[in-house]
Amino acid sequence: MAEPTTLRLVLAISNALKMNIDHLDIKTAFLNGEIPENEQFFCSPPPGFRVPDDMIWLIKKGLNGAHQSGSIWAKTFRTWMHKNYPQYVEAGNEQCVYVMRESEELALIKIFPRKNARSKKIFAQDSRR
Repeated sequence: MAEPTTLRLVLAISNALKMNIDHLDIKTAFLNGEIPENEQFFCSPPPGFRVPDDMIWLIKKGLNGAHQSGSIWAKTFRTWMHKNYPQYVEAGNEQCVYVMRESEELALIKIFPRKNARSKKIFAQDSRR
């Protein structure tokens, strides 16, 4: 997961290079997290839901509040970025920062997979044209 120091570094770089900064808050990000086929997550039905006592559910998508939701969503986002935007590469050991550099252009994407229902992205784009 992304560290607060990484956010400060991305903002400092963006400020030093006079980059435009934008922010996007995705309120339902975890509902789009796909659990890999080689992993299985189970949960009990919610209280008041009528099912046999010994029944459990196989979860196929990330759930809000689940311990693994942040990493499930981050993996789904990483796969999507590699497929649709291969020019963006992950910044070293920080898997939640993506960098794209083409000649004089520089763009940074920082994601915050969090344990609650919101996930934030900060976009920084070079404005020195």
